[in-house]
Amino acid sequence: MILEEPFPVASLPDLYHWLKSCPTIARAAEFPADWESFEPALRDKLMHVRSWAVRDEWGICGAVLLEPVGQMAAQAYVVSARRAWGKGHLDQAVKAIMGMVFTGERPLSYVIGLVKEHNHLARAFNERVGMRLKNVFPDLLAYELTREQWQGDRLAECPESRRAA
Repeated sequence: MILEEPFPVASLPDLYHWLKSCPTIARAAEFPADWESFEPALRDKLMHVRSWAVRDEWGICGAVLLEPVGQMAAQAYVVSARRAWGKGHLDQAVKAIMGMVFTGERPLSYVIGLVKEHNHLARAFNERVGMRLKNVFPDLLAYELTREQWQGDRLAECPESRRAA
């Protein structure tokens, strides 16, 4: 798995097809009706978000976008090609990205992810990458990972910290 920052504009058609292939997303009122409306909207969004392409041995297999929410937080969007499902590439990518955004220049305090309540795969993904359920809205779940939670999780994974305790 390789991360490429920012997500390449030339790969927007891949992103469109991944999203369109997911019925929950494709049927959503906010999803653009066609490529002609999707392309300029996403091209503009990429100018205002931090983004990564996730590559495997066959090319780009996923995307991670972090949209600023104020100065201390970002909302995460994660999407992948079906061929990447079950391989752990996106789990590994998101965990690496959290390390970058929590420890890099202008570190974030927290990252949120919003998931449709019936999207069990997305809910499981959020939990696998360390996000915690923060709030429940009608048909929508809000997940959160704070810098402190991320640091605590990192310490818990480190064998040296377990020996010292």
